Amino acid sequence: MSAVASAGDAVAGADVVITATTASDPVIDDGDVEPGTHVTAMGQYHPEKNELPPELIARATYVPDIRERATQDAGSFLAAVDAGLVDADHVAADLGEVVAGVHPGRTSAEEVTVFDSGGTGIETAAAAAMLYERASDAGRGKPIDFAPASEALTGR
Repeated sequence: MSAVASAGDAVAGADVVITATTASDPVIDDGDVEPGTHVTAMGQYHPEKNELPPELIARATYVPDIRERATQDAGSFLAAVDAGLVDADHVAADLGEVVAGVHPGRTSAEEVTVFDSGGTGIETAAAAAMLYERASDAGRGKPIDFAPASEALTGR
């Protein structure tokens, strides 16, 4: 990795783009995202937080972590709705539907996909479990004993 002069330079030629901000305005331009790119937006879910441009949301297969959140507090999605570019039916699936195989996710090499993550607890727990398994399989780390919270606080 190396520093670049602009967000456009950072996403040029990228297969995967990840944003993780609390920005109120888009941090990348739609025109900089090439066909076939996957974008994961990991910023804060808030109606006024908007990492991605409305045009990108409109041309992408849009997948939020939870479908119902898209129209409640997913700022980038709501900005695309406000711009008249999409409506609630633009949500292709939620993450669970893609993972369960109910929705195929990407259907062509040129398709732009967006996963809009609000950071649900289940995602955090799943990531922790995966990292633990990988570390255990690689023989890394060492087990430690934990006491239940009630025992740790009371000594009983």
